[in-house]
Amino acid sequence: MSASGFRPLPSQSQGPRIPAWTDKYVKDSRDFAGLVAAQYYNVTTSAVRAVDPYHLILGSKFAFSPVQSVTSACGQYCDVISWNYYTNNYYAPRASDIHSLSQWGHNKPVLISEYGIRAYDTQSSRDSASDKAGPVFPTQAERAQDWKSYATTLAALKEIVGLHWFMFHDMPTSSTPKTGPSATNGNYGLVNATDAIYTAVTSEMTKVNPTLANLHEAHPTNLTAFCKIALKCYTKCGIHGCCDSSVGSCKCDDGYGGVDCSEDHASFSLSTFTAPLSRSVWTVGDGYGYTQEYFQAARTNVSKASYH
Repeated sequence: MSASGFRPLPSQSQGPRIPAWTDKYVKDSRDFAGLVAAQYYNVTTSAVRAVDPYHLILGSKFAFSPVQSVTSACGQYCDVISWNYYTNNYYAPRASDIHSLSQWGHNKPVLISEYGIRAYDTQSSRDSASDKAGPVFPTQAERAQDWKSYATTLAALKEIVGLHWFMFHDMPTSSTPKTGPSATNGNYGLVNATDAIYTAVTSEMTKVNPTLANLHEAHPTNLTAFCKIALKCYTKCGIHGCCDSSVGSCKCDDGYGGVDCSEDHASFSLSTFTAPLSRSVWTVGDGYGYTQEYFQAARTNVSKASYH
């Protein structure tokens, strides 16, 4: 079977069926996902670090159970492993989940980028459906106690660097373009649709949150220290530059610039605000009636201005 792309591929009823999920098929799929993820994180991290070498890279917000090969790729290029870690009514947050995630990610710290807990007795008369992410309890008081258990369990783990609650207000009663129909009517908020506070939950958060930092500090981290890794340049640097692996971008010879060092700056005469414009580079106008002379005067005025 051959095709020019994914779109022309025949449907299962018209062509060969996808093979059964054998162990080899699963391993090959996950290995391939790891290769794709490594390329993705290399390109994106290199691009960011090219302009901000010490920018904190939080990775992706993994949902469900992250794949080991993809987590490993994330840990190789990112500073933090971020995970939307929702539990349910049948199990509490597990330390083993966090330990594994950090180990797969080259001992990088773990950020819980999203989690939530709900209850049925909502103050805005919403049905808190059981098919949505996170556990759901009969009362707000039970919801508050489950939050306390979740937060204190994870705050005590050495790999954790943050817990991000979802969300401030209850979900809407009807479908919207942003949330979609499957995300409606969820009691995820600390306030309801009319800003009435769920006091059982917020009171528990007010009491427990100040203790979480001390709880976390009582456990040694033993995490990998941040070191700048060698990054690949995502563009070839041509004959007028070389790859600076500390930031993942091209370092150009004097007189050359651009992402691939192909721009010859000698052909430009824009080195200062007051330098004359090069008519070989600039057009006569901008399409709105403004001339080069107008822009030259504006640039000269800017160069003389004083900023405080």
